[in-house]
Amino acid sequence: MARWIDVEVDGARARFIVHDDLAPQTADALWEALPLTVPVRHSTRSGDACSAEFSTPALASLPARPEVNAASIYKGWLAVRSSPPRECGEILISYGLAEHRTATGRKQITPLAELEGEGEALFAALRRTHAEGEKTLTVRQAANQ
Repeated sequence: MARWIDVEVDGARARFIVHDDLAPQTADALWEALPLTVPVRHSTRSGDACSAEFSTPALASLPARPEVNAASIYKGWLAVRSSPPRECGEILISYGLAEHRTATGRKQITPLAELEGEGEALFAALRRTHAEGEKTLTVRQAANQ
């Protein structure tokens, strides 16, 4: 059964479909953490993407390697990276050309949810973090599921 999440930054909201079939354990861990309200900032090393750290006990049970080994993140995708055995992780949302990178180089990440419909207002809000700095990211289970 499909699940959707609503993602909001700076008043701009978009709906994403969670691809449980790609990464069921990571999808369940994110779902368990919702709703989330966390700081989001431009991910300087990753290109056109913003990142936000979050924590939930379910992240600690994920495998050390991502369920899907991806580095490139397509526009309109939300990806998750966990740091087992710790209960912390990172959400990365791409608004253009992006590849997950840290100070030590390219890192693998699990693409998890894809934008459904129009996302330009959300992309503009994410893009503004580059010049304006940190904003608030809210991720919640979509209503009417």
